[in-house]
Amino acid sequence: MRSMIALPYLVLQWLRQSAIGARRRDRTARYLLWSVIAGVANAAMLALATSFVLFLWAVGLWWLGLAMTAVLVVPVIASAAIRLVLVPAGYHRLAYQAALYSRPGPDPAAYALCVAAWAARDGVAVAWVSAQRDARRPLGDAEVAATALLAAGRGDAATARELLRSLAMLVEDHPAVRELAGEWLACDAAERGAWHEPIYPTGEDPRPTGEAVGAPTPRARLSPIDPTRASWPATPLTYLLEGIAARHTGAAGAPSARELWARWLVAPRRRTTRALVVEALAAAAPVRRESPAEAPAAADPAPLPCAV
Repeated sequence: MRSMIALPYLVLQWLRQSAIGARRRDRTARYLLWSVIAGVANAAMLALATSFVLFLWAVGLWWLGLAMTAVLVVPVIASAAIRLVLVPAGYHRLAYQAALYSRPGPDPAAYALCVAAWAARDGVAVAWVSAQRDARRPLGDAEVAATALLAAGRGDAATARELLRSLAMLVEDHPAVRELAGEWLACDAAERGAWHEPIYPTGEDPRPTGEAVGAPTPRARLSPIDPTRASWPATPLTYLLEGIAARHTGAAGAPSARELWARWLVAPRRRTTRALVVEALAAAAPVRRESPAEAPAAADPAPLPCAV
C-alpha cells in the first residue's frame, strides 16, 4: 500500500517542482501553463496524501496517520498556510517551521528566515529573527532580504526597498528568496502607483524628468520584462502586477486583456487585485489611440489598496 502511494506522490512532487523551476525561468505566456501544471500537481498530491491518511485512520493506524500528515500533507499546504494564515497573524516561529517543510529549494533555512522576518510583528519576534540571521554565515541574499522585511515591518519602507533592490548585486541566489523579494517590491510599487518599477526592478524611471508619474510612457521607451533582464523570478502575484504595470505604462509587449485576466486567475488575492486589473485595462485604452494629441485628459487615478 505504501509503495502504491509513494510512487505517484513522488512523481507528482517531481512534476510540481519541475513546473515551478520552469516558471521561474520564463516570463512569456508559458508562465501561465507552468503555473497551471504546478497547481494541478499540488492538488493531486494533496488529494492522494489526504486519502492515504484517512485510510490509515480508518484501519486504526491513527498514529501512523499523524506521521504521514506531517510528511505528506503539511509540505503541500505549507506555502498557502504561510501566506494566508501565519504571516498575517504574526506567527513568526510557526511560519519559519512551515517554510522549512514547504520544500523551497536546497537551502530551506534561507527561505524560512525571510518568511519569519515577513511575519515579525513585535520586538520579541524581531530579536528572534535577528538572532537567526546573525547565526548564518556567510551573509547573503536571504540575510539581506530578512533585514529588509524587518525594516518594512517597523514602517521603514524606503530602507526595505533599497535593501531588496540590492539583491540583484549579490552572487548568492535563492530562487524562493528572490521571489519573495520581487513580490514585496511589486506590491510596494502598486501601493504607491509607481508602475514603472515592476518593469524596471532597480527602480529607475525611464520617463523624462518632470513628466507626471502616472502618465503613460510611449511604447518605444519601454521594453517588456524578460528572464534575462529580471533580477529575480516572479511569483504569480508579481507576474500579474508586472502585466498591470505594462498596461499602465504602455510598455511594448504589454499583455492583452485576455492574458491579463488569465494572470489574475492564477494569482492569489483575486478579490483585492480585481480592481487593479479593471483600472489597468481602462487606463490602457488611450495609449492605443493613433493620435495622442486627440486623447482626452486622464482622470485622477483612484487610490490604490494597500500592498497585498
